[in-house]
Amino acid sequence: MTKVTGRCLCDKVQLEFLSEPISCGRCHCLQCQKNCGGSPSTLLIYPAQAVKLTQGELKFFDTVADSGNKISRGFCPTCGTPVMSKLERTDEIVIVKMGVMDDPSKYRPDTIYWTSMAQDWAHIPEDCVTYEANP
Repeated sequence: MTKVTGRCLCDKVQLEFLSEPISCGRCHCLQCQKNCGGSPSTLLIYPAQAVKLTQGELKFFDTVADSGNKISRGFCPTCGTPVMSKLERTDEIVIVKMGVMDDPSKYRPDTIYWTSMAQDWAHIPEDCVTYEANP
């Protein structure tokens, strides 16, 4: 596997990925829309042990997600770039925001979450697995 890396907007937070993602998706829940400036969140789901923070530290903000579960959203404390999320219900995965990937062109969403909250102008690809809420 070629070395895969990511970073925040100001480069103070940097990551390395030690495996391919489990899945690539888009989440249309209202919290993700707020977190991503109005559009859905495009995310990569990784095994937790495959995500290595190589530089900097994240600040976390905890919320109760639309699913009812606690979610910790990690972001760069300097530039505010959303970097990753961790779910209270499992420590086996880490959800990484695609915007931090140094080469996001190699990923394409295969799963769409919370279509019930998608804006009417949102594009939902027909070839993706879709969920009206959390799977």
